[in-house]
Amino acid sequence: MRKEIKIPINNNFDNYFSYWREFKNNIKRQHKDRFISSVYYDNDDYSTARNNLAGISKRKKYRIRWYNSDDNFFYEIKYKKNNLGSKILLKSDEYHKNLKNLYSSRNKFLNKSENKFFLKKIISYNLKPKLKVTYLRSYFIYSKNIRITYDRNITYTLLDNLNIKNNNINDFMNVIEIKFKHKDLNIASSLIKKSKFVPKRFSKYLRGLYLSGISNYIWIMISPKKVLFLFIIILLFLSFSYGFISHRQKLPPYGLIKNIYAIVLSKQQNINDDNNIRKKHSSWNKLNKNFKPIKEIFLKDFIPGINIFSDRNYFNHKNDKDLEGLKIVQLPKHYPINVKILSSEPITVYRPVCKNNNNETYYSWDKTDIEILIISHSCIHTKVFKKEFESGEITLKPGGPKSADPIFLLFKKKNTDLLIKTVPPENYLVPEYKLK
Repeated sequence: MRKEIKIPINNNFDNYFSYWREFKNNIKRQHKDRFISSVYYDNDDYSTARNNLAGISKRKKYRIRWYNSDDNFFYEIKYKKNNLGSKILLKSDEYHKNLKNLYSSRNKFLNKSENKFFLKKIISYNLKPKLKVTYLRSYFIYSKNIRITYDRNITYTLLDNLNIKNNNINDFMNVIEIKFKHKDLNIASSLIKKSKFVPKRFSKYLRGLYLSGISNYIWIMISPKKVLFLFIIILLFLSFSYGFISHRQKLPPYGLIKNIYAIVLSKQQNINDDNNIRKKHSSWNKLNKNFKPIKEIFLKDFIPGINIFSDRNYFNHKNDKDLEGLKIVQLPKHYPINVKILSSEPITVYRPVCKNNNNETYYSWDKTDIEILIISHSCIHTKVFKKEFESGEITLKPGGPKSADPIFLLFKKKNTDLLIKTVPPENYLVPEYKLK
């Protein structure tokens, strides 16, 4: 058994994680990053999820897992007691592409004498595939015995007998996991205290069900007491009755609820639209062999296919001709600090915007007819605003919170001298990505 401490963080704090790891604690990489795919199994009553929500100390998870594009996969039973965990692994030579036959009674691998207990568990508990989780994991080691993993780009897919029920859901949270034996508890605690991180309970399975809209149904089933269930029914009835009356008479909180519903509906529509765009442009995240992420800001001539950010390989997919003749300021994607530019002549600044960002700073800017398409995990920049600036020092907000907004410049005079004042690396660090 080993202890596991989980720390969920917003993906906007990638830079701080890198700073904490590299410069504060000298935490070393253990081996190469790899993609992990897991399929979680549960019964129709979601007993596994309910046990987790209820805080039952002893619980189990059943799943299969594979790494990168490797066809081989592992059957896993994960045991949990409080914050102690262990698991049983069975490596199969079958393929995860044939998932529908995995727990069939005809499964040759599971019918082997040493593996039959796994098949019996699946059948006796009536377990079915409920959720697929995919993410990129980085591996680190500290003080020889403490393992640290960092999971990002987490995607959830709700399943119904291994058939996809809805589109992929991308999480804005990343997860740090610190794993160690009980004897190393003091070392691990000291490591966490040096950071701004706050350990919390976190389950990718529960998180995926929550973002998929399943958790409310599970929560209702969690209480065994009929009194509580009756109370919920009565509360729902009273809420519905007052809601009906407030709707007919336009009483509070009718207006508030209507506004909230419009906001939620708009956000969901934005998520669906973004997912459809990523599906249409399947090569949006394809690595450029010549791309090298650098922790600096650069000024370059815009050419089709150029990297929009200095630390990411994202590029523009639409109407490159509208950007010809402009200069591009290559920022790190999550650059959080104002950009200061010193220009000897008047210039025009163009800023692509993303609907997931707070774009209040552009209310005084002019909207252009330029339509572009810069796709990333957290943002899709589509519209362009511009503003005229006189010579001298110009201060531009970076954009956010999901992503920095790219900066394009138009020089009105060819002999324009321009200086970009960058932030010292000790004040801002871009996560280091090692390309394969």
